[in-house]
Amino acid sequence: MRWPIRATVGTVLVLMAATSSAQVTNGGFETGNFSGWTQFGDTGWDDVTSDGSFVAEGFYGARFGAFIAVGSGIEQAVPTMLGTYNLSFSYRWLEILGPSSVGYFRVYWDGAQIYEDTTYMSTTGWFHKTFAVTGSGSPTTLRFHMLNPYDYYALDNIRLDPVPAAVPEPALIQLPVLLGLSGIGLWRRRRRTA
Repeated sequence: MRWPIRATVGTVLVLMAATSSAQVTNGGFETGNFSGWTQFGDTGWDDVTSDGSFVAEGFYGARFGAFIAVGSGIEQAVPTMLGTYNLSFSYRWLEILGPSSVGYFRVYWDGAQIYEDTTYMSTTGWFHKTFAVTGSGSPTTLRFHMLNPYDYYALDNIRLDPVPAAVPEPALIQLPVLLGLSGIGLWRRRRRTA
């Protein structure tokens, strides 16, 4: 009787591992710094702050104010499994010195740009975005790149959650269950006759 129990436990463990969450390290910046992230570009005006204008949730948020054309940002290699994930984050533009005609907020997943905002709407508050992305089974680079020469961008609540696998139709479940039960029955019968 131990063999069917071990097989069942093994199957459950495999299914649990397949749905485990990829973790973005310090996605809410609650450490009070950029730990877990690699900064790049013109980072002289970038920091993590508790100023409420830059915090969507929690106690801290990231502030980006790149002044030169290379922009600035953060990136992180996120461990993923094969599958689909929901990447979500919150950001906003804060007008300090007035509107600028140049600038952008871009998001990249595995080297490909998946989002760009070149508008400036300081009165609308926070934007909350969610995108479906594919895990490669190895660390995948998540990158936020922005330029806002006279003002700031705020970024907070970066999450990467696995999308649950589709639930199979009941008819599709019945066949494997019946085959499994038949196998257990045959195994027990062979064991009794031996």
